[in-house]
Amino acid sequence: MLMGIKSAIRKSYIKFIFVCITSLFVIASIYGQNDVPNVIIIISDDLNDSVEGMGGHVQAQTPNINRLIDKGVQFTNAHANAPICGPSRASLWTGMYPSKTGYYGHNQQQNRWRDFPMMTDAVTLMEHYSNNGYKLYGSGKVFHNGHEDNSVFNQPMDGGPSSFGPFPWDGFSMHGWGKPMASGHSVMPPNIRDSKWGGFAPLSEIPTVGDYTGWMKDWEAPWDFQYESEMDRELMPDEITSMWVSEKLNETHDNPFFIVAGMNRPHTPRYAPKEFFDLFPLETIILPPYLENDLNDTPSILWENSYQSSALTRFLENSAETDIGSEMWWKKWVQSYLACVAFVDHQVGVILDGLENSQYADNTIVIFTADHGYHMGEKNFLSKTTIWEESTRVPLVVYAPGVSVAGGKVAHPVSLIDLYPTLIDLSDLPDHPNISGNGHPLDGHSIRPFLENPTNVTWNGPPVALNHLHGNIAPENNTPSPIAENHHSVRSIRYRYTLTSDGEEEFYDHLNDPNEWNNLAITDLDGNERSLLEWHKSEMFDLLNISTLNTNEPTISTDFNLYKSYLGPSNWTTKVEYTLPKETQVKIDIFNINGKKLLSLVNASKAAGKHDISFNLSKFSSGLYFCRMMTPTYSQTKKIILRH
Repeated sequence: MLMGIKSAIRKSYIKFIFVCITSLFVIASIYGQNDVPNVIIIISDDLNDSVEGMGGHVQAQTPNINRLIDKGVQFTNAHANAPICGPSRASLWTGMYPSKTGYYGHNQQQNRWRDFPMMTDAVTLMEHYSNNGYKLYGSGKVFHNGHEDNSVFNQPMDGGPSSFGPFPWDGFSMHGWGKPMASGHSVMPPNIRDSKWGGFAPLSEIPTVGDYTGWMKDWEAPWDFQYESEMDRELMPDEITSMWVSEKLNETHDNPFFIVAGMNRPHTPRYAPKEFFDLFPLETIILPPYLENDLNDTPSILWENSYQSSALTRFLENSAETDIGSEMWWKKWVQSYLACVAFVDHQVGVILDGLENSQYADNTIVIFTADHGYHMGEKNFLSKTTIWEESTRVPLVVYAPGVSVAGGKVAHPVSLIDLYPTLIDLSDLPDHPNISGNGHPLDGHSIRPFLENPTNVTWNGPPVALNHLHGNIAPENNTPSPIAENHHSVRSIRYRYTLTSDGEEEFYDHLNDPNEWNNLAITDLDGNERSLLEWHKSEMFDLLNISTLNTNEPTISTDFNLYKSYLGPSNWTTKVEYTLPKETQVKIDIFNINGKKLLSLVNASKAAGKHDISFNLSKFSSGLYFCRMMTPTYSQTKKIILRH
């Protein structure tokens, strides 16, 4: 029998309201001193920049994430280190790049992160907090499904499930492992309605598969997901998680707590309550920016063997003969994505309400982010797993009471790899968690300087964010993949540079080309543009800890080194050293971050052998500069950072 309003959803909301009211009367101190912060991380699945203030889809409605932005600092140029669930989350929780661990995401379901040698005994972020006296709670999707290591939590995993349900179902089909087998939704166009992952609709559009009408939940028996109306139904996994977190915030804790709230949406299939679809009337939907033949100037290795690279084309073909036509179906696709983002935003609001009405409101760090982005039709993709902006860029908001500047915005590139060291910094934990694990240092850097001063132009981290994408050569299961067999990209404040495993390049100027429609790497670059491209490549190689990749470039015997990259009041002088295999014309110049030449150090023919030249930059203002050496057959750029 279907549960009525006085059960299921109504009981849950009554309980939630009760704990909020009760919490107002709790007068116990927060661990007594208020000097040990709690932590809540809310991580969404497949969420791109469709968040207000991110510059993504213009119709996104995220008022509750905005509440957090108003209190904390928003990083508008934040990126995932891998655009696919398994390696992204493994990198986030272990604090190590995929290029270090070799876990890029090949055959993702068959390769579990804990089975990779460097991550077997890696101390995760959660374990580091547990080792330092915190209560560890987790709910929803924390790790990639099937890759869970819930032993990192020292409290019961009794929150919401890690599930993308509810799903359509035929009422009887079961997997061999004892759970029901999901179906596609009957309202979808031909060739899509049979896909478990391709469906999207409000919960009010109850599916019929064969003789069975209704929704299915795969997280607990009985498998029928009870739905009578919007106010007379069971709760979805993300709703369970948000209310569970609120209940935890109503409790009095003897130790500081660390909570991970994993949201399953907007991951497919995109089913959500009707009220969130109603926020986006179909006739008002704006399609994302789209350029026909956008892939023509991109490296073919990034898409030619990918089924997903024709996803939009196939989707439009499959829906062309329907009553409403293909463009309207694309709008319905976009509507469903925005609806699921709004649904996640509502859960963020539930958690924030619980926190603000608790005794921990002034002593809890809150982070909202996602594991990677998602294409909405750009470059013909309707998915993740690309090296382009739509797939790598993620929302990132950090609220750290007493540290973060309210309403601050940071355009400097950062990535998820930086969250582990940031939280260590904010919580004053030991800064080398792997001393008792694999022995490796963390790869990221604390973004605390940006929390304290969002306009800060210097920090201890790199000037670019590093992205990884698995290449075409799949290694044996649970075997690290070599760097040279994969694709990599770096994103600076203004540019994106990509180097593929076969040596092809991309270079995009986001100031003039925010949609990455014009690959400058295949154009006739002038000297300044070539210098910028080479500098981005150099920064990539620094982060990958290599000197070259297996590309088609000829071997270069010319050598160029900068004696000192960081200059300050104690010493404004540095030196460049270079070696030439033969007599040749040499130019060495200093440029600012906009590519303007400020100083010429060398412009002459030089003999074969070793050379050096010293120079003083005390008259230059603080900031980032480039030192570029060029010969007729060689170009290399080094960075210089000045701090007055």
